[in-house]
Amino acid sequence: MKKLSALLIAALASVTICVVSATAQANQTLDLTKGVQAVQANADTTQIPTGKWLDEKWNGLWVIEQGGNFKLYKDGELVFDFTGKMKDFKVSGNISSGLTVTFSCDETDRDYTFTKGVSLSKDLELTVNYHGPNEHHKATIKFQN
Repeated sequence: MKKLSALLIAALASVTICVVSATAQANQTLDLTKGVQAVQANADTTQIPTGKWLDEKWNGLWVIEQGGNFKLYKDGELVFDFTGKMKDFKVSGNISSGLTVTFSCDETDRDYTFTKGVSLSKDLELTVNYHGPNEHHKATIKFQN
């Protein structure tokens, strides 16, 4: 009985360590704190995650810079710099659905939605809604190092 109790205690300790480790890794990877802070600060764009994401469907590279500046490249060439051209910029989110950034741009005649779900992945869900008769574009865009 003592051996069984010792094994159970060791197993529980091991599970606790794994959960704490996974939680720390998830917090570091997701950085939901930034998203929550952005929502609380009325879309403080300095809290938006930065990096590069590849849209394999369109062969486009989305670059999000510090301060919430969005740029779109295709085949290595700058296609559009959204800096100063976004309107209706909103950041929303919660612990169950993750972080969502939306904005529209009159020059491109489109609305954009980037969603970072609650997961260990840094990939984003992108939806581009065209204001004209064109098809809408949806893709999972992959985080690039």
